[in-house]
Amino acid sequence: MNKSIIIATILLFSSSVFAQSNEPISISNKPFQIHAGINVIGFVRQFVNFAGNNTINNIPTTPYSMNVKAFKQIAKQDALIGIRLGTGYVSTFSTYENQTTTGSTLIETLDFRAGLEYQKTITKRWVGYVGLDYIFQNGTNKYVTNIINLGSPIINTTTDNTSVVMNGGGLVFGMQFYVTKRIALATEATYYYSDSWSNNTRIATVSSNSQPPTSGINRKTILILPNMLNFTVLF
Repeated sequence: MNKSIIIATILLFSSSVFAQSNEPISISNKPFQIHAGINVIGFVRQFVNFAGNNTINNIPTTPYSMNVKAFKQIAKQDALIGIRLGTGYVSTFSTYENQTTTGSTLIETLDFRAGLEYQKTITKRWVGYVGLDYIFQNGTNKYVTNIINLGSPIINTTTDNTSVVMNGGGLVFGMQFYVTKRIALATEATYYYSDSWSNNTRIATVSSNSQPPTSGINRKTILILPNMLNFTVLF
């Protein structure tokens, strides 16, 4: 996580230093604005990972790969207020096979957040912002295992399904740097509380291997330091 923070900080700081050699700009004062962004931290990690350090790639990032914000200018305050939306979807499928077993794994996760955000101009290029989010996640893990004998049909298939639904919310604190009037880079920290409900089932062709459904709940509060670099375009 610390390396992600360093990467984001270096990029924002480098942009700031570069900007010092150019004439400062004034941030757009349009009465209504749309900000559309993509989280590019994954690309940045690949770019800086010239030493082949896998630790960087193993650090988790924010699940919200696409973000959209709609703002209204607050008169005489040099500030914006509006709504913020973010979403992300990940799907991973893999298979394996050996002499006695074949199987597959399917993992799907959908994340969504919606909230309010207040932005305040700090300098001609820097903006600070705070927000309040509602977060939601729906995830499914499916594991299929086939036990076989050499030269014989499959003798047992076991399917494990795990579904997770998460709801929560919390605070957002961020900084945004304007490269131009229409292009900006942003990073943020979040402090979220969430409840997660999980359901597990196992179904097998051999009934003795089947298991009754089980469920559980997990509650947590977590501070996530900056783990994103949002490339934003202003409309």
